[in-house]
Amino acid sequence: MTVHDYSNNYTLSKRGRIYIAAQKEVVHFKPFLQELSYSKEQKINTIKNFYDEIQMSDGAKEGRKISFNVLSVSEEEAKTNHIKFQKLLRMILPQKNNNRNIMYVKFSNLITNPDEPNSQQTYSYTEVVSKGLKCHAGGLDYKPDMDLGFFDSYGMFFAKSFLITLDLKAVQIPIRKIEKQDFSGATKLQKPGSSFGFPVPFKAEKK
Repeated sequence: MTVHDYSNNYTLSKRGRIYIAAQKEVVHFKPFLQELSYSKEQKINTIKNFYDEIQMSDGAKEGRKISFNVLSVSEEEAKTNHIKFQKLLRMILPQKNNNRNIMYVKFSNLITNPDEPNSQQTYSYTEVVSKGLKCHAGGLDYKPDMDLGFFDSYGMFFAKSFLITLDLKAVQIPIRKIEKQDFSGATKLQKPGSSFGFPVPFKAEKK
Protein backbone atom coordinates (compact mmCIF):
# COMPACT_ATOMS: atom_id res chain seq x y z
CA MET A 1 0.00 0.00 0.00
CA THR A 2 1.41 3.36 -1.07
CA VAL A 3 0.96 6.30 1.30
CA HIS A 4 0.71 9.71 -0.33
CA ASP A 5 1.76 12.77 1.65
CA TYR A 6 -0.10 15.77 0.26
CA SER A 7 1.15 18.10 2.99
CA ASN A 8 4.43 18.64 1.15
CA ASN A 9 2.76 20.03 -1.98
CA TYR A 10 0.25 21.97 0.10
CA THR A 11 2.84 23.77 2.25
CA LEU A 12 4.95 24.44 -0.83
CA SER A 13 2.06 25.99 -2.75
CA LYS A 14 1.00 28.04 0.29
CA ARG A 15 4.58 29.25 0.83
CA GLY A 16 4.43 28.35 4.49
CA ARG A 17 7.61 26.41 5.20
CA ILE A 18 9.84 27.30 8.15
CA TYR A 19 13.38 28.11 6.94
CA ILE A 20 16.43 28.30 9.18
CA ALA A 21 19.90 29.24 7.89
CA ALA A 22 23.31 29.44 9.55
CA GLN A 23 26.94 28.65 8.80
CA LYS A 24 26.27 28.22 5.06
CA GLU A 25 23.56 25.61 5.74
CA VAL A 26 19.79 25.90 5.41
CA VAL A 27 17.05 23.53 6.61
CA HIS A 28 13.29 23.78 6.26
CA PHE A 29 10.32 22.17 7.99
CA LYS A 30 6.60 21.94 7.37
CA PRO A 31 4.59 24.41 9.47
CA PHE A 32 2.74 22.05 11.82
CA LEU A 33 2.66 24.88 14.32
CA GLN A 34 2.15 24.18 18.01
CA GLU A 35 2.97 27.58 19.51
CA LEU A 36 4.15 30.99 18.36
CA SER A 37 4.76 33.97 20.64
CA TYR A 38 6.32 37.40 20.28
CA SER A 39 7.98 39.43 23.03
CA LYS A 40 9.44 42.91 23.22
CA GLU A 41 11.19 44.38 26.24
CA GLN A 42 12.07 48.05 26.47
CA LYS A 43 15.31 48.91 28.24
CA ILE A 44 15.02 52.13 30.26
CA ASN A 45 18.01 53.84 31.87
CA THR A 46 17.58 56.46 34.57
CA ILE A 47 20.10 59.30 34.44
CA LYS A 48 20.39 61.60 37.45
CA ASN A 49 21.45 65.22 37.13
CA PHE A 50 21.53 68.19 39.49
CA TYR A 51 17.85 69.01 39.00
CA ASP A 52 15.98 65.84 38.24
CA GLU A 53 16.05 62.27 37.00
CA ILE A 54 15.75 61.61 33.28
CA GLN A 55 14.57 58.32 31.85
CA MET A 56 15.97 57.42 28.46
CA SER A 57 15.38 54.42 26.23
CA ASP A 58 18.39 52.25 25.51
CA GLY A 59 16.73 50.24 22.79
CA ALA A 60 14.54 47.16 23.00
CA LYS A 61 14.99 43.41 23.09
CA GLU A 62 12.78 41.39 20.77
CA GLY A 63 12.16 37.67 20.91
CA ARG A 64 10.24 34.94 19.15
CA LYS A 65 9.34 31.52 20.52
CA ILE A 66 8.17 28.92 18.06
CA SER A 67 7.17 25.29 18.57
CA PHE A 68 6.27 23.03 15.68
CA ASN A 69 5.69 19.32 15.16
CA VAL A 70 7.81 17.39 12.68
CA LEU A 71 5.72 14.49 11.35
CA SER A 72 6.81 11.55 9.23
CA VAL A 73 4.58 9.29 7.14
CA SER A 74 7.35 6.85 6.28
CA GLU A 75 10.63 5.51 7.62
CA GLU A 76 12.53 7.37 4.90
CA GLU A 77 10.93 10.70 5.82
CA ALA A 78 11.65 10.06 9.51
CA LYS A 79 15.35 9.60 8.70
CA THR A 80 15.34 12.78 6.61
CA ASN A 81 13.68 14.77 9.41
CA HIS A 82 16.24 13.57 11.95
CA ILE A 83 19.05 14.52 9.59
CA LYS A 84 17.54 18.03 9.45
CA PHE A 85 17.38 18.14 13.23
CA GLN A 86 21.02 17.08 13.53
CA LYS A 87 21.96 19.92 11.17
CA LEU A 88 19.86 22.35 13.20
CA LEU A 89 21.55 21.16 16.39
CA ARG A 90 24.95 21.99 14.93
CA MET A 91 23.77 25.29 13.44
CA ILE A 92 22.88 26.76 16.84
CA LEU A 93 26.27 25.93 18.39
CA PRO A 94 28.53 28.99 18.90
CA GLN A 95 31.13 29.45 16.19
CA LYS A 96 34.78 29.12 17.15
CA ASN A 97 35.91 32.46 15.71
CA ASN A 98 33.43 34.69 17.60
CA ASN A 99 31.63 32.38 20.08
CA ARG A 100 28.24 33.44 18.68
CA ASN A 101 25.41 31.45 17.12
CA ILE A 102 23.93 33.88 14.63
CA MET A 103 21.13 32.41 12.51
CA TYR A 104 18.39 33.60 10.17
CA VAL A 105 14.78 32.44 10.36
CA LYS A 106 12.07 32.96 7.75
CA PHE A 107 8.50 31.83 8.37
CA SER A 108 6.09 33.54 5.98
CA ASN A 109 5.24 37.01 7.35
CA LEU A 110 5.33 35.88 11.01
CA ILE A 111 9.09 35.57 11.52
CA THR A 112 10.86 37.67 8.93
CA ASN A 113 12.96 40.67 8.12
CA PRO A 114 10.42 43.54 8.46
CA ASP A 115 11.60 44.90 5.11
CA GLU A 116 10.90 41.55 3.42
CA PRO A 117 7.47 40.39 4.70
CA ASN A 118 6.40 38.55 1.54
CA SER A 119 6.95 34.83 1.00
CA GLN A 120 8.01 32.70 -1.94
CA GLN A 121 7.85 28.95 -2.46
CA THR A 122 11.49 28.08 -1.82
CA TYR A 123 14.51 29.92 -0.44
CA SER A 124 18.22 29.48 -0.95
CA TYR A 125 20.72 30.14 1.83
CA THR A 126 21.43 33.64 0.50
CA GLU A 127 17.72 34.46 0.30
CA VAL A 128 17.04 33.31 3.86
CA VAL A 129 19.92 35.48 5.09
CA SER A 130 18.62 38.56 3.26
CA LYS A 131 14.89 38.07 3.94
CA GLY A 132 14.86 36.27 7.30
CA LEU A 133 15.05 37.57 10.86
CA LYS A 134 18.61 37.79 12.15
CA CYS A 135 18.74 36.25 15.61
CA HIS A 136 20.49 33.83 17.91
CA ALA A 137 19.00 30.79 19.59
CA GLY A 138 18.53 31.04 23.33
CA GLY A 139 17.41 27.42 23.47
CA LEU A 140 16.43 24.37 21.44
CA ASP A 141 14.22 21.54 22.69
CA TYR A 142 13.49 18.16 21.09
CA LYS A 143 10.54 16.11 22.34
CA PRO A 144 9.48 12.87 20.60
CA ASP A 145 5.83 11.83 20.60
CA MET A 146 5.90 8.63 22.64
CA ASP A 147 2.29 7.79 21.79
CA LEU A 148 2.93 7.62 18.04
CA GLY A 149 6.09 5.62 18.57
CA PHE A 150 9.14 5.07 16.38
CA PHE A 151 10.29 3.52 13.14
CA ASP A 152 12.74 0.66 13.77
CA SER A 153 15.47 0.57 11.12
CA TYR A 154 18.30 -1.94 11.60
CA GLY A 155 18.39 -1.41 15.36
CA MET A 156 18.02 2.41 15.16
CA PHE A 157 14.88 4.20 16.25
CA PHE A 158 13.46 7.30 14.53
CA ALA A 159 10.50 9.13 16.06
CA LYS A 160 7.42 9.25 13.85
CA SER A 161 6.70 12.69 15.27
CA PHE A 162 8.71 15.08 17.42
CA LEU A 163 8.29 18.62 18.70
CA ILE A 164 10.95 21.28 18.11
CA THR A 165 10.91 24.42 20.27
CA LEU A 166 13.17 27.35 19.39
CA ASP A 167 13.68 30.35 21.65
CA LEU A 168 14.91 33.12 19.36
CA LYS A 169 16.46 36.45 20.37
CA ALA A 170 16.51 39.08 17.64
CA VAL A 171 19.91 40.66 17.00
CA GLN A 172 19.63 44.39 17.54
CA ILE A 173 20.57 46.68 14.68
CA PRO A 174 22.49 49.79 15.84
CA ILE A 175 20.28 52.87 16.08
CA ARG A 176 20.93 55.24 13.21
CA LYS A 177 19.54 58.60 12.23
CA ILE A 178 16.66 58.28 9.78
CA GLU A 179 15.62 61.17 7.59
CA LYS A 180 12.04 62.34 8.15
CA GLN A 181 9.74 61.21 5.35
CA ASP A 182 6.48 62.63 4.12
CA PHE A 183 3.88 59.86 3.82
CA SER A 184 0.97 62.14 2.89
CA GLY A 185 1.09 61.16 -0.77
CA ALA A 186 2.21 57.57 -0.26
CA THR A 187 0.24 54.48 -1.07
CA LYS A 188 -0.96 52.16 1.70
CA LEU A 189 1.96 49.79 1.12
CA GLN A 190 4.46 52.62 1.60
CA LYS A 191 3.02 53.87 4.87
CA PRO A 192 4.50 52.76 8.20
CA GLY A 193 3.42 49.20 8.91
CA SER A 194 4.02 46.43 11.39
CA SER A 195 6.65 43.69 11.45
CA PHE A 196 4.02 41.25 10.19
CA GLY A 197 3.87 42.82 6.73
CA PHE A 198 0.44 44.42 6.90
CA PRO A 199 0.04 48.11 5.89
CA VAL A 200 -1.03 49.54 9.26
CA PRO A 201 -0.88 53.36 9.42
CA PHE A 202 0.85 54.87 12.43
CA LYS A 203 -2.15 57.08 13.15
CA ALA A 204 -5.80 56.15 12.75
CA GLU A 205 -7.34 57.59 9.61
CA LYS A 206 -10.84 58.90 9.35
CA LYS A 207 -12.97 57.13 6.78
